[in-house]
Amino acid sequence: FDVALNDFYYSFPVGERLDVIVAANSIITDDYVTSTISPFDGPSVSDPGGPALYDAGVGSSGFGVGFNFAITDNIVLDAGYTSGDSTANVAASNNTNLGGIFGAEDQASIVQLNYLTDGIFNGALVYINATDSGTTVDTYGGLISLDFGRFIIGGAFAQHDANNGTDDTTWQAGIAFPDLFIEGSQLGVFYADEFDLIAGLNPYVIEGYYEVPVSQYLTITPALIYGDLDTAGGGDSDNFYGAIRATFSF
Repeated sequence: FDVALNDFYYSFPVGERLDVIVAANSIITDDYVTSTISPFDGPSVSDPGGPALYDAGVGSSGFGVGFNFAITDNIVLDAGYTSGDSTANVAASNNTNLGGIFGAEDQASIVQLNYLTDGIFNGALVYINATDSGTTVDTYGGLISLDFGRFIIGGAFAQHDANNGTDDTTWQAGIAFPDLFIEGSQLGVFYADEFDLIAGLNPYVIEGYYEVPVSQYLTITPALIYGDLDTAGGGDSDNFYGAIRATFSF
């Protein structure tokens, strides 16, 4: 049988304000950030619960290095670089004469400035430069959440400009209700506009979910999802989807 190692990284503090992360595999963009700000990232079942801006133009993941630096108690600067492991340009990524890790066909870098509090407002500004199979996409985005205690309003917006002359915008908006009926639960509804540079396609997702802690070790999350998840085909492919996720913690 075959055994594959998916995640391999080492995170360590340097002093009181700096954390460094070094990875050999499977780390990219939002893996470097202190927070994605979105209240739906984690509790939601579909991938767009994590803002789509982080995935725009991003290819394979490989070696990576990044840091989180606390400028103040509330302002944190995140940065990271990943050299993809695309087999199409392995020679470049392994040969210093061809660029070494910076010669990989797939690579991505991210810089994010966060304002994080225990109060109502959390926000971030983000820039991502990602290259996938020769197409480079520059992403300029912002994320925000407003925590009113009984409910949280969250969202994100980004502009994506590609080197082939195309562009796209993505955004996410919704509301989450923590501890609704059950302590530790979360009910959430959000809309997410997905990234796509193909003319005529506008993939999107609307999801409603209810994350329920059954025990200390088990969380169940049923969800209803509506949208067009086909980013490659085109045409009218809107559908309803039902899903139940079980999360085991040990």
